[in-house]
Amino acid sequence: MPKSILGDSFPVLFEGLHSTALLKRCKEANKTTLVRAHNIEHNYYQSLSRIERNLLRKLFLRTEARKLKRYEGILNNTDHILSIARHESSYFESNYGNTHYIPAFHKFQDVTSLDGSGTYILYHGNLGVPENSEMFLKLVRTLLSKIRVPIIVAGKNPSGRFMKKLALHSHIQVVPNPSDSELDTLVHNAHINLLYTAQPTGIKLKLLHALFAGRHCLVNPHMVEGTGLSELCTISYEGRTLAHSLDNLMKMPFTQAQIAERKKALMEFSNRANAEKIVRLLD
Repeated sequence: MPKSILGDSFPVLFEGLHSTALLKRCKEANKTTLVRAHNIEHNYYQSLSRIERNLLRKLFLRTEARKLKRYEGILNNTDHILSIARHESSYFESNYGNTHYIPAFHKFQDVTSLDGSGTYILYHGNLGVPENSEMFLKLVRTLLSKIRVPIIVAGKNPSGRFMKKLALHSHIQVVPNPSDSELDTLVHNAHINLLYTAQPTGIKLKLLHALFAGRHCLVNPHMVEGTGLSELCTISYEGRTLAHSLDNLMKMPFTQAQIAERKKALMEFSNRANAEKIVRLLD
């Protein structure tokens, strides 16, 4: 593999810090390199460790966070860092320089949100990741168990514990391992896409999914930090403010004016425009 990469003059794009084992060798070979920074990885792993319930897994995540913080210095060997979020760009720029904000690439070509009203609230994500499943269970304990609006939770690999806890609530339906088309339909028809996260890392593709294809997006501040997308969402903390926001939004049809606003704001996330930014770095 090293010979095939190092044996020509083509630039190399490393997708995430974990892929950069050959970065120093590429520099020694005078190859132009770019590293796509998905997160500030040691912060991400440290945050995951705080919500992990399994003690061995928690220890593993903390150890990985320390290793990643030490290893991150390898970025001194790259020509360009492509940051996925604005608030992380300043971190990489101050530590390593040559940082460029390039928003996330995604599958969406245009905003396809429906106007009018849906009948349910949707929460979706990889439910096998404790960050997502534990956040939803916390919301159920503090509020969602008390409301009677239908709620759908969709995502990969929900645990038996997760399924058992939600089986106690007749108004909450779990859709495990939905296909891409099934998830698209759920996002499209929901009245509210409820998106909460425990940490402000990178940008969540599920946020882009909801904005390109869904109606109202109700988020906590961490979900939109550094994304430039806060104006397109209703932002709410947990507790009474969340209850108030859910009640208000369920009474509020989604409008054509809001769809037009999204189309304008999401031009920043044009795949073609952002690919052209990367090409210009290589000229």
